[in-house]
Amino acid sequence: MANIKSSKKSIRKIAKLTMRNKAEKSRIKTASKKLEALKESGDAEAIKAAAKVLMSVVDKAGKHGVWHENKVNRIKGRLTPLIFGAGLKKSEGAAKTAEGGSPVVDHAETTEAVEEKEVLEAEVKKSVAKTTVKEKTVAKKPAAKKASTKKAVATKAKKSSSKKAE
Repeated sequence: MANIKSSKKSIRKIAKLTMRNKAEKSRIKTASKKLEALKESGDAEAIKAAAKVLMSVVDKAGKHGVWHENKVNRIKGRLTPLIFGAGLKKSEGAAKTAEGGSPVVDHAETTEAVEEKEVLEAEVKKSVAKTTVKEKTVAKKPAAKKASTKKAVATKAKKSSSKKAE
């Protein structure tokens, strides 16, 4: 056992963090197992709900530092097709091609995805426009400083002229 007070505290702190990390990892494993079981059953709505739950749990793990943000983003990227139904459509299309038919593509879903993408791109453009406006206002501030320096130069000139007059 440690004798130093800060060492004792760090031991207590590490024990708490370890327990939290184990609980987070357990939640992730449970949610992913439920999702895998639902994938086998084929219920689209239940799969979508389970994928959203898993995505939320994974986000929290990344926020708390249990998992690295890159790992979180990779897993979320793999879950996204399940939430938007693209992952389910691919498996159904693969089953059709295995039977000898042509793959079925739901054009209504693809147009919805395109519309969502366009909306997101428009939002990004708006946010970029806002940041450029802020940059323009920042550029005006040095001009105000120049005016104050002109006043300082003018007062120095007055002082030096008054000294010359003496």
